[in-house]
Amino acid sequence: MPEASQRDLAKYTGMSLGKVNYCLKELVQKGWIKAQEMQRTDGRWANPYKLTGKGHAAQSELTHSFLAYKMGELERLSAEIDRVHQTIRRIE
Repeated sequence: MPEASQRDLAKYTGMSLGKVNYCLKELVQKGWIKAQEMQRTDGRWANPYKLTGKGHAAQSELTHSFLAYKMGELERLSAEIDRVHQTIRRIE
C-alpha cells in the first residue's frame, strides 16, 4: 500500500497513529523502507514509503522463518494426531 497515509496504515493495522509513525521511522532508520517527501495534488505533503533492497531481503527472511515455523508446527500436530489414532486403535 505505497499510497497509504500513516492514518490509513493506523486504521488498517488497528495501531495508533503515533505507533505507526514510530514504527515507520524505525524502519527508515534500519534501511528497510525509504520515504520521499512530496506534495500531493491537494497541496498537502505526503511521504510515500517504498521497500528498499534491504527491506525486501528482510521481508523474505521473515517470511521464510514464519513458513519454517508453521511447517514445524504442522509436523508436530500431525505426529500428535497419529499418536491419538494409534491410542484409539489400541483401545478398540
